[in-house]
Amino acid sequence: MFFVGFIVINQVVGWFLRVDYLECYLKMTAMNYPQYSLD
Repeated sequence: MFFVGFIVINQVVGWFLRVDYLECYLKMTAMNYPQYSLD
């Protein structure tokens, strides 16, 4: 039971990190291309 919970937590943490990375990537892209700024 604990092992399954560990896998779920791993998935959630991985998902948050992926969202974080995606957001950083979009911000960098917006900096490189000001006309596509997200603000």
